[in-house]
Amino acid sequence: MRETVDVLRLRARIMRKERSIGCFPGGPDMIKKVPIGHGSNRLKREALDEMVLRVMEAIRVHDPPFDLPYCVFNGGTDAWLDIGNKRVAVAALQAFFRLPQEQCLHVGDQFLNVGNDLAARDATPCIWITSPRETGKVLQHVLRNKKIAPVSQDEGMMKRTLKEGDAAKLCVYTGEPVAST
Repeated sequence: MRETVDVLRLRARIMRKERSIGCFPGGPDMIKKVPIGHGSNRLKREALDEMVLRVMEAIRVHDPPFDLPYCVFNGGTDAWLDIGNKRVAVAALQAFFRLPQEQCLHVGDQFLNVGNDLAARDATPCIWITSPRETGKVLQHVLRNKKIAPVSQDEGMMKRTLKEGDAAKLCVYTGEPVAST
């Protein structure tokens, strides 16, 4: 990532976490450090894609071979290399809940070779969406087809219409319980 930042003259910062490393806009202070470049406020999609492709190639040719599941992806405003991937995560959830692949569904928006949802296709059926609103529509169709209570859009969250004895309402984005109205 550092090499790509230098070669493309990106005004970007690199952050290392316990199981990942990422690159994101560097802020206005980076203008002094990289006077001829871009990315202090926003990194271009093409630059992020290029970074992902270069990191993927470096891993591909690494000797000894990289022997861990990983994911390199363009997050839209940043690029990351994560140890682990969504195939591993989906498989772990399936094992925990004792669900077969065909009873699960992964909804994601990054299925291209520079996205983070591609690996999930190895673990479960997937639907490619373009927005949180579209995710809500997918959930509505699933609930309707499974003959579960109807769903309505309210304040940016999906809420089930509950009857007495039903499970608690959950925010579709966080999974946190939502107070009854």
